[in-house]
Amino acid sequence: MKKVLSLLLGLITLFFASCSDDDEKPVQDQVDEQEVITKLVYTLTEQGDSSKTVVFTVVAADGGELSSHEHEEGEEDKEKEDGEDGEEHEEVEVDVDQEGTLKSNTVYDAVIRLFNGEEDVIATEIINEKETHQFFFETEGGITIQYADEDANDLPVGIETTVVTGALNDPHIHIQLLHELDKTAEGVEEGDPQKAGGDTDIEVEIENIEVE
Repeated sequence: MKKVLSLLLGLITLFFASCSDDDEKPVQDQVDEQEVITKLVYTLTEQGDSSKTVVFTVVAADGGELSSHEHEEGEEDKEKEDGEDGEEHEEVEVDVDQEGTLKSNTVYDAVIRLFNGEEDVIATEIINEKETHQFFFETEGGITIQYADEDANDLPVGIETTVVTGALNDPHIHIQLLHELDKTAEGVEEGDPQKAGGDTDIEVEIENIEVE
């Protein structure tokens, strides 16, 4: 009987020791990682002539990441006191390569692709998490961008858009991707991120656009 009790006590001790080890894992293992993005590709295809495209490829000027953020548990609440979208961040300086020229008074079907090295982040991450992601677009100089896709709740995502150009005059495109936002907040469905909350995965400016 004593041997049986000793064996049981030994097993119980081993069990609690194992649980303690799990609880003491480094904090970094509990971090919620956001998508790491090194390249954005925005492809515009002219409606009615798929052979005519404009492709913007955006990379960080220093050759690093366009964005990479990690938050420890409880850190997000603190950061929401510091910024409207729940996070302090700096816009990354970028290099933009443009293939093709943007035409005035034209309608384009557009698709965004994000990459981490050779990995397609849209295909591996965001396409499966549409309900917690949304792209926002601010434009100047004769460009209008409209959402052309939806998530399971019939709310916009922005992977696919329709780009409409008028009389172009020094056009700019500002692109921001938020995740864990409130898509039902005022103005968000229409493309206004001011009350969306959430965290910024990427924020880039496409300027000096070549037009014809």
